Amino acid sequence: MRLLKYILLFFGVLLLYSCVKKEKTKVPENKIEIYLTNKLVLKKNCVLLNEYKPYIDSLKIVHSDIYIKNNFKRVLHFYQIDTISKIKSFKGKFSPKTIDLEEKPIIYNNEIKSFDLTKSIIEIDSISALKMGKILNSMNLSYGQQYVILYNKDIVFTGYFVSAFSSTIINWHTSDVLHYDILKKHIKNNSKIYIHKCYCSNDVNIPEISTHKEFISAFRETNRLIE
Repeated sequence: MRLLKYILLFFGVLLLYSCVKKEKTKVPENKIEIYLTNKLVLKKNCVLLNEYKPYIDSLKIVHSDIYIKNNFKRVLHFYQIDTISKIKSFKGKFSPKTIDLEEKPIIYNNEIKSFDLTKSIIEIDSISALKMGKILNSMNLSYGQQYVILYNKDIVFTGYFVSAFSSTIINWHTSDVLHYDILKKHIKNNSKIYIHKCYCSNDVNIPEISTHKEFISAFRETNRLIE
């Protein structure tokens, strides 16, 4: 009888050990998440015009400080300038690091339903769409808010959220954001993130969405790609 107890105890401990080991070696879930940047990530070698002293000094030769402040504010915050070539340019492709991102995603993995490759649409659930819309509408989207898509914490895509009523030029992928009241009223039809090729100038060559292989693979590997 005592031997039987020892045998049962042995197998009980063995079973418990195997369960703990299995839990420790559990493969983590593949995650797609969307983050906002915590600051404007500039293009390589670029600064904003309002930070480029030679340009500001050239304006001051002709205009007063008040005139510059009142009439050049849009230009100074809208354009970037390459400090090497001295050429002004619109916002465009950017290369963020993880430290450039907000602490928490604006859209979590379980809130993302699918990506339709043909239509270039990320579908999310309606509650998440309202949450995202509220956050984005509290920002100034006239000139675009940068966002980043991560797959298992690796950056696979970048773009800009832009007001649907903005006429700004951005030489990179963009996604429209409706006014919150319109979004709330028509949420059934607007729980989607449309990724446009760009709102760009004619002299810029922007890659098709389908060429972003890591981005496409993320949705394929998580069984959320519609082709």
